[in-house]
Amino acid sequence: MNKQSVKEGFAEETKSSVPAVSPTATATKMETVKNTVADKMQQVAGTLHNRADSTADAAKNRIDGFSQLGQQAADKVNEYAQYATDSANKLGHKAADMLDAGADYVRHFEPQKAKTAIQKQFRENPGTSLLIVGAVGFLLGALIARRI
Repeated sequence: MNKQSVKEGFAEETKSSVPAVSPTATATKMETVKNTVADKMQQVAGTLHNRADSTADAAKNRIDGFSQLGQQAADKVNEYAQYATDSANKLGHKAADMLDAGADYVRHFEPQKAKTAIQKQFRENPGTSLLIVGAVGFLLGALIARRI
C-alpha cells in the first residue's frame, strides 16, 4: 500500500462518514442558537432589573426601621444606607442594560461578515495576525495548564 492509496482511502472514508449539511440548514441552526442566547440574556437582564428594584425597596424598609435609634445616629445610618442602596440599584440596572446590549449584539451578529473581516485582516496583515493568534493560543494554553 502506497501513500497515495492510503490518502484516497482515508478521503473516501471521511466523505462517507461525515453527513452533508446544507448551508441553509447551518444558517438556520445558527440563527436559532443566536436567538436562544439573546433571549436568555434578556431574561437574565429582566431578572437583574427586578432584583435591583426589590433590593432597593428592602433597603428602604430597613432604613425606616432605623428611625428608632437616636436621631443623629439614625440620620447617619440613613445617609450611608441610602448611598449603598442607590449604588447597588445603579449597578444592578447597569449590569442588566449591558446584558440587554449583549443580547442585541448576539441577535444581530452575522458570522459570515465576521469570517470575511477576519480573512481580509489575515490577507492584509499576515504577520501581525499570526502574532495575535499565537499570543491568544499561548494565553489559552497557559490558562488551561493552570486548571489541570
